[in-house]
Amino acid sequence: MLLAAMLVAAPAAAQLKPHMASYGAVLKNVPAGVEGSGSITVSTMLRCRSWHYGQSTSLVISAGGRPAVAMAIGLQGEEAADGRSMSYRSQTALNGQRSDIEGKGSAAGPGQAGRIEIVQDGVARTVALPDGAFFMVAGAARMLEELRAGRTPFKIRAFDPVSTQQVLEQGYSIVPSPFADTKLPADAGGLLAGRSWVVRSVGAVGGQTLETVLQVHESGVVSRVLQTVGGIAVEFTLQHLQPLPAVPC
Repeated sequence: MLLAAMLVAAPAAAQLKPHMASYGAVLKNVPAGVEGSGSITVSTMLRCRSWHYGQSTSLVISAGGRPAVAMAIGLQGEEAADGRSMSYRSQTALNGQRSDIEGKGSAAGPGQAGRIEIVQDGVARTVALPDGAFFMVAGAARMLEELRAGRTPFKIRAFDPVSTQQVLEQGYSIVPSPFADTKLPADAGGLLAGRSWVVRSVGAVGGQTLETVLQVHESGVVSRVLQTVGGIAVEFTLQHLQPLPAVPC
């Protein structure tokens, strides 16, 4: 779900600004003796009539000077610009245990229900994509559309290819900023120009409430993210931003 928060580049050609962004991670509200560090890089690029997105994440948490959690995530995906089909591959390593996932999905059409076919560590299953639900990039685009129009609060149902491999419904609302006024990187290409919104969403992961607050700019770039689950918070702050060229057909 973090990638969905950061991939808010809308597939409407007039709104899109493809880019690559990297973030540093800081743990908050942790017990004494617990420390952590991490980084995440996300990218969106338009190639002909498809969006290509990626994520590379690493997070290490130690307690009493000893590693307690070591996590790495790699994700590569492609979604048609009209939001009607997608495919993705992900690799997750948690404390040395690896999981590999491949998925391919299509939206509902005449005589066909929307669905995602998933193979996780050799086991196949199908996830239904209900009417009104989106794949990830199209769902992020809808979020921007609602924000630009001032229609808040609102709800969106979208498939999460990163954490849960399920269709999730999340509510979004405008909230006061919890972020310190830290300096952001040089704004190459005007990616941070224009309006921005601080948005809160609430969902669930593993039976626990997951709260996400993000600052999203009119270009679709996300500059700050705060995620809280089980009382522990991780704040991601933009450190490097680079515009990417669209690749024509």
